[in-house]
Amino acid sequence: MPAVIPAPFLFHFALPVHRVVDLPRDAAPWLKLPEACRLVNAGAIGDEPQFADLRAAWNPDGFAISVKVTGKKFPPFCDPGDVQRSDGLRLWFDMRDTKSLHHATRFCQHFILLPAGGGDDGLAALAKPLPVPRAREEAPRVDEDDVLVWSSVSKTGYELEAWFPAGVLNGFDPASQSRLGFFYQLHDSELGDQSFSVTSSFPVSSDPSLWGTLLLEK
Repeated sequence: MPAVIPAPFLFHFALPVHRVVDLPRDAAPWLKLPEACRLVNAGAIGDEPQFADLRAAWNPDGFAISVKVTGKKFPPFCDPGDVQRSDGLRLWFDMRDTKSLHHATRFCQHFILLPAGGGDDGLAALAKPLPVPRAREEAPRVDEDDVLVWSSVSKTGYELEAWFPAGVLNGFDPASQSRLGFFYQLHDSELGDQSFSVTSSFPVSSDPSLWGTLLLEK
């Protein structure tokens, strides 16, 4: 008999994120985050498929994240005109890690990263800043070009990396705020969805209290 409450919902996950000094490398492609930057997949205790390796790192200049997807038989579906249906990585940040509110503040931001769909030929990676639904306050506007993003698509999957400069993340201040609210959902039209913890059956897109926490290690 299936559980009434999904197992990840019963826990609040706080994951450490390593500080890496030399990020980014002159904004050149491929940050190549090391194994030590791998994020433990809290959602693995649920029933969701697990097909991707996520890594994250930070320094005072910004925040980096990478994802490697394997096991695909078809190219990722990426439509810059319909990013919500496209394959890619959805990210939510809360620079104040507020767990007492069910609506986003100006310190909450949402991004969708696509491994393709950008550039003149549609083969480049694309970063799309989007508003957080039902937010109490809007975060400052971010341009697509403000996030540095790179990808490599193969016959069996893709790698996708992004660098968020400190000025892109509203309120990013590791010296005084070492805890960040965080949630991700990796959508793949072939392999399914992989999430940080609970699935999209919960209102994770709009409710920061459901997001996990990243601990910025010194």
